[in-house]
Amino acid sequence: MKSNGATLTNILKTDQELGNFALVKLEWNAIHYLTSLPYGVTWNGNYYKSDETIMDVEGPRYSTTIDREAYALFLNGQDELLHSEVAAGIIHKPVEIRLGFTLDGVPLLGLDETLHVYSGTVASPKFAAKDEEMIWRIECSAPLSNLDARSTLFTTKDAMENLHPGDTCFDKIQENSDATSVAWGKEK
Repeated sequence: MKSNGATLTNILKTDQELGNFALVKLEWNAIHYLTSLPYGVTWNGNYYKSDETIMDVEGPRYSTTIDREAYALFLNGQDELLHSEVAAGIIHKPVEIRLGFTLDGVPLLGLDETLHVYSGTVASPKFAAKDEEMIWRIECSAPLSNLDARSTLFTTKDAMENLHPGDTCFDKIQENSDATSVAWGKEK
């Protein structure tokens, strides 16, 4: 639940020129703090750099039906540090995105003046070159992406041992491995 709703409402009701920017925290092999502002800023004790690394942040589109669109983050493909990070593996690494506001070009950087819009993980990085630009498209996990996923979990003693070594939840089931038929929780 958002506790800064009143503050954000007052910011949005202003008569001044209103703008927005992104604050992105990437907890990959190293922690990266990036902003879409044309200059670096300090927020919550961390310096968010702006060196054209962050190109764009694209959230899921709003619709009245449940859609499974993912957040996408577009990063500069010419940044060698980010390129090496992606090459080392970033799938399932944490990503956090906050939305900040500017009034007459001045960023509002109070703790309650930003909106937390996303916390999740990297689902897939893709490299694309278009219009003479090299861009990393970092697709993050969609908030509702697992609603129609089919489980590939094998519920056997060996499969559980691979997932959680020392887990004994399937040991008793395997002891008496006679064929059993179960219908809606009742043994036939």
